[in-house]
Amino acid sequence: MTSTPRKRLSPTESREAAVEAARALLVESGP
Repeated sequence: MTSTPRKRLSPTESREAAVEAARALLVESGP
């Protein structure tokens, strides 16, 4: 994954990114 400046992200994009990150964490910690 490439890290992109959060300042460029719009509120909607940042929300989607946060949701994806949360899902990734759940998958990693999942069964």
